[in-house]
Amino acid sequence: MFPFWIIGTFFVVLFTQSFAATIPPAFADLVRRADASSTTASTSTTSRVPDSECTNGPTSRACWGGGFSIATDFDTKHPTTGKTNYYTLEISNVTDCAEYMSKGIGDGFCRPMLLINGQFPGPTLTGNWGDYFEVTVVNKMQDNGTSIHWHGIRQLNTNQHDGANGITECPIPPGKSHTYRFQATQFGVSWYHSHHSAQYGDGIAGPLVINGPATANYDVDLGPLPLSETYDETAWTKNSLAIHSPAPPLPLNVLVNGSMVNATGGGKYTTITVTKGKKYRLRLINISVDTYFIFSMDGHDFEVIAADFVPIHPIQKTSIMIGIGQRYDIVFTADQDDGSNYWMRTDIASCSTNAMTTAAAGTVLGAVLHYDQAGTALPTTASATGIDKACNDPSGLQPYWETNVPRDEFAQFFSGLNLTFNGATSDGLSRWYLNDSAMDIDWSKPTLQYVLDGDTSYEKSQNIYHMDQPGKWYFWVIHNTAAVPIEHPIHLHGHDFYILKNGVGDWDGNLDDLVWDNPPRRDVAIMPGSATGGHLLVAFPADNPGAWLMHCHIAWHVTDGLSVQFLESADQILGTIGDISDMQQTCADWKAYKPYWEREKGDSGL
Repeated sequence: MFPFWIIGTFFVVLFTQSFAATIPPAFADLVRRADASSTTASTSTTSRVPDSECTNGPTSRACWGGGFSIATDFDTKHPTTGKTNYYTLEISNVTDCAEYMSKGIGDGFCRPMLLINGQFPGPTLTGNWGDYFEVTVVNKMQDNGTSIHWHGIRQLNTNQHDGANGITECPIPPGKSHTYRFQATQFGVSWYHSHHSAQYGDGIAGPLVINGPATANYDVDLGPLPLSETYDETAWTKNSLAIHSPAPPLPLNVLVNGSMVNATGGGKYTTITVTKGKKYRLRLINISVDTYFIFSMDGHDFEVIAADFVPIHPIQKTSIMIGIGQRYDIVFTADQDDGSNYWMRTDIASCSTNAMTTAAAGTVLGAVLHYDQAGTALPTTASATGIDKACNDPSGLQPYWETNVPRDEFAQFFSGLNLTFNGATSDGLSRWYLNDSAMDIDWSKPTLQYVLDGDTSYEKSQNIYHMDQPGKWYFWVIHNTAAVPIEHPIHLHGHDFYILKNGVGDWDGNLDDLVWDNPPRRDVAIMPGSATGGHLLVAFPADNPGAWLMHCHIAWHVTDGLSVQFLESADQILGTIGDISDMQQTCADWKAYKPYWEREKGDSGL
C-alpha cells in the first residue's frame, strides 16, 4: 500500500476529442464539417463545429447555439450571454401549520417549518447556460442566522458567493440580506440550501435549473422533482440529538416535491401529468438530510442522460439510487395505457435504516404519474421485480466529454484522509473525524477573512489542506475506517471530481484497478461502508482559486465534523474573486448581532 501521508500535485493536458468523435450518431445531422464550404480557410481544418442554423428543440437537443453544443468542453469554454437572472428569496419561520398545509406542503403532520417565499421546496431558480444569477437572500427569521450554498455551482472566480458560512462568508443575521452573484458555466439541474448547521432540514432548500444541450431528445421538460424526508421536530432539535447520540434521528415520512400522504389519510400525493406518445425529461434531486432513495416508475423504463452537472452517454435503467445531494436527469416515453395512472416510487435504499414512522402500512412512497386521459383514482400498478436497493453509485456513468487522468504521476504524489467515528466520547458528543480532526469553524471569521488578512495561523479544527500549485492535479484517497459500517455521500464545492475507484475494505494500492480513461465525474460520490470499511479515490485539478469545502452530505455527519476544506492557490484568490464588499458587510452585520441561539458544543457550524 502506498504511504498516505505524501501530499503532491499533478499537471496534465486534458485529453480531448474532436466534435466529430463526440457527437453521437443520433445527432450526426446537427453539425457540419468546417470544410464543407469552398474557402481555403475552411478546408484547412477537419474539426466539426455546431451548425449556426441548428437550434435546440425536441429533435435537436444536442444543439445549443452560438458555437456551443453538447460537444463543447465546458471545462475550457462556456457561453457568456450577458443576461442576469434576478431573484429575491425571503426566509421566514412558520409555526402556524395551517399556513403551509393550505398550500399542500407536508404530509399532514403539524410541525414548525422554515419557508422560502412562503413555500417548500423554495422557488425553482431558472436560467440558461452562460447566464449570470443575482440572488438576494433576506433573513426574516427572528433568532437564526443563515447562508445559502449553490450546490454544484463551480463558482469560477466567485468563491465568496459559495455560501458556506465559516468558510466563504459570515452568516446573514436576522433582519439583514446578502446578495449572491455567479455565472452558470455548466448546465443541468441542482439545488440551493442553507449551510448553517442542519438548518436546511427545516425547509431552506429549492431547485436550480440551468438549461443547456442534452445527450438525448425529448418533447417536454417536466422540470425538477425534489425528494426529501420530514421529521416530527425541527432540524435544530434533531441536530442536537444527533450530536449526543450515535444513532440518527428517525424521520416521519418521505416528501416528493414537498408533499406526501400520512397514516391517517392527511396530506396528498404529488401528481405529474403526461400525454401518451410524448417523450419527457425529468430532473431528480435528493434534497434530504439523511435518506437515500431508489427511484422507479411502474411500467416505464428510462434513460439517464446526466449525473449531477455532468452530461453522460445515455444508459437505460429500470431504477436508480439517488444519494443525498445527487441529481439525475432522466428521459422516458409515455407509452403505456393512457387510461391508467402509474406509481412513481421513491423507495428507501437499503443503507437508510431510518423507519418512516407515519407512512401507513402498504402506503406507496412516491408520486402519481397521471396520463391526461385517465381518471383521478390512485394507481394500482405493481413495481418491477428485482430492483436493486443497494446504496451504490450506478455503473456506466460515462461522461460525454472525455477526459483522461494521468496515471504515470499518481504513484508519486497523493494524499490520504482517514475517516473515523467516535460515538462514546467522555463529553457525551458524537463526532466524525478526518485524519483525527473534527471540523469546527468560526462563523464570525471565515477562511476567506484569513486570506484577506494575510493570516496563516489556521486552527487545526478548520481541517485545511493546501493546494498551492495552480494548474496541478491533486489526488485524494479517503478510507472509511469507522467502526460504524455506513455509506457517506461525499460532496465537493467549487469543482466536480473524477472518481478513480470506490469499494469496500481498504484500497490495496493497485493502480491497475483505477479508472484513468474518462472516469465518472460528479460533485457527490458515495463512499462505501462495510464491516471492513471502504475507500473512495478522487482527483481534480487546481484550476479554481478559493476555499472549498468537501463534506459528507448527511446533515448530521457534517454537523458532527465530517468535512475538510481545500485552500486552493491562496495567493491568487483575492486577485480573482473581485468585489468582496458584500462579504465584508455581512460579516460586520453578523458581528453586531447577538445570537439568541448559541451554537451547541459539538456542532461544526456547517
